[in-house]
Amino acid sequence: MSKPNGILLVLALWLVFCGTASATQFYVNESGWWRAGGAFYGSGTPIQSAVTAADNGDSIYVYNGSYYENVDVDKRLILEGEGMDVVTVTAKSSHDPVFEVTANWVEISGFAVSGATGSYKPGIRLYYADNCNIYNNSASHSQYGISLSFSSNNMLQNNVADSNHYYDSGYGISLSSSSNNVLRNNSASDNQHGISLSFSSNNTLANNTANSNSYRGEGYGISLSFSSNNTLTANTANSNRDYGIYLYQSSNNVLQNNVANSNHYYGSGYGIELSFSSNNTLTNNTASDNWDGIYLSSSSNNTLTNNTASLNGDDGIVLHSSSNYNTLTNNTMNSNYDCGIYMDSSSNNTLSTNTVNSNDRGIYLSDSDNNIITCNWMQNNTVRGFYLWESTGNDISYNNIIENGNYNTETDGWEWNFYNDQTDPVEAKHNYWGAGMNNSTIDASICDDEEGGWGEVEFYPFETDPVTCTPTPELHGDVNHDGKLSTADAVLALWMAVGSIDTDPAADVNSDGQVTSLDALMILQAAAGSIELG
Repeated sequence: MSKPNGILLVLALWLVFCGTASATQFYVNESGWWRAGGAFYGSGTPIQSAVTAADNGDSIYVYNGSYYENVDVDKRLILEGEGMDVVTVTAKSSHDPVFEVTANWVEISGFAVSGATGSYKPGIRLYYADNCNIYNNSASHSQYGISLSFSSNNMLQNNVADSNHYYDSGYGISLSSSSNNVLRNNSASDNQHGISLSFSSNNTLANNTANSNSYRGEGYGISLSFSSNNTLTANTANSNRDYGIYLYQSSNNVLQNNVANSNHYYGSGYGIELSFSSNNTLTNNTASDNWDGIYLSSSSNNTLTNNTASLNGDDGIVLHSSSNYNTLTNNTMNSNYDCGIYMDSSSNNTLSTNTVNSNDRGIYLSDSDNNIITCNWMQNNTVRGFYLWESTGNDISYNNIIENGNYNTETDGWEWNFYNDQTDPVEAKHNYWGAGMNNSTIDASICDDEEGGWGEVEFYPFETDPVTCTPTPELHGDVNHDGKLSTADAVLALWMAVGSIDTDPAADVNSDGQVTSLDALMILQAAAGSIELG
């Protein structure tokens, strides 16, 4: 068997090197094309003529000039323009792409393309094309700058896809049903929509700029719809008409170190919005000077950590319309016009170690139940610290609630650190209310049954020093430490029982000092609601 395999290997190497050696270099100017060392062929469409004459693996170099044609690339080629500042290619037919790529392993660089103004027509389109490299191009004044459809494993970098907007529509860069692509260092500004992904997963967007996309109608910087498992890192989406970054029915995406500022238009606009989108992770993003900073609507099980949502025209972070089971940790929401955090009809969320200062209201709960709100810092919110309406079963403990509202010299209380605008009583124990505060001054800073006939706020016992951490008890049986019991915890416990992974004390639910299959069974039963763990 070794001898035939060796022959095949030699044959494969011979084909590779022969293919490389036989690759032909083509040259193009405004009048025609020629092979290296060959005759000149005049043509009114010199780029397309060179593509037609070339074989797979050939290279085409295009000299500076103005070209008027539509180029179909249906074979593996390298097309290199002298530079996007000196090589312009304008669509001869506005109803076709300037460059349409339908082959794999194509490279296009150094062109400025425009004029594909027909419906859904792009400057550069990849259609069922994989492993292509599109870089250092300008794609403007078309309906789409660069478009990928059913195309994967491509690289788009250092392209400028600006000023694409026709027929009340226009996209800088659009991906449809395209996965595993990398978009890096591209500009997609002054379009109607900057960068759009639909039904596209496992893509990476890094260091792209999508600013000032606001041409009529709804404009956004970066949009994901029905797209999952994408990573957005260090992108800038500023000064767009409606949204900086928008996710619709898109899950399991990672957004980190992005900037989405100054996205607003006539009293509306969001830095980052998630709509019907779950299990996304937002980390170290900045969403300031928008109407709302980060807005979640009907979006659950998302994690927001170390984000900044300050100086917005309404609220810093909003959880709206059944946005449940989200986790907000270490976020900063300062100096927003209305609320630092506003929760409406959203329950079972966890808010921990967030900073909520100098807003109109700190944390506002409306018809939102069973949330865990611990170890947050709320200070100098000008009207209210906490505000509750029709919200019950919330754990509001171990927070720092300091100097919110107006200081009353007669009572030495702040009106209001806490405002319970409902008939239901509220527990707010183990919170720190500021230096020197005592029973009477804390009571004077709370609006409840004594002030307005509302439900009583039970605040004793209270902390006498600032809270620096959250003493949240570990959930027994929560082996993966995600705050809930599930079959995943039982599986992990079973792996521990058979020695496949290291043991965790959280899995020892029967407290016998070891992890066995019995523990796994008990966790499974608890996850199903059949038993309760101690």
